[in-house]
Amino acid sequence: LNARVVGGREDFHNTSFLNRQVGSLSVEDRKEFLSLNDLEPDGPAEMKNERIYVNNTFLDGLYLKSARMNHSCKPNVMLSSDDTVHAEIVALRDILVGEEIMVSYLRTSALETKNERSEKIKNWKFVCNCELCCLKGEDQEKNDQK
Repeated sequence: LNARVVGGREDFHNTSFLNRQVGSLSVEDRKEFLSLNDLEPDGPAEMKNERIYVNNTFLDGLYLKSARMNHSCKPNVMLSSDDTVHAEIVALRDILVGEEIMVSYLRTSALETKNERSEKIKNWKFVCNCELCCLKGEDQEKNDQK
């Protein structure tokens, strides 16, 4: 799904276009879309599709399968797209059998301090407990200086 409209001074989401896209999904895909994380499940019903879209968008669209991936500031995969229609999941290192596939929700997490990452993660209403965010003392200071 892609309801991002570029124009004027800022990008914005075209809710009416998004609602048409959600309405045109198969019953199975619509059910999967509606099961994605909604940060305000008790919010106005007419805004539900937009809340789900905004909270689960990677790159320039919402990809139903990749939207299920959890966050790590030290991810083992990244998403790539050449056309906003298809997303490719690219391994950043060898991934062990049974290891969770993790992506960074932050585009520059490797360049930010723990406090900077923590502040941005608040947008998704969770506390990151990844390997980098669990560093303490000197290890954290070293990582923050990179």
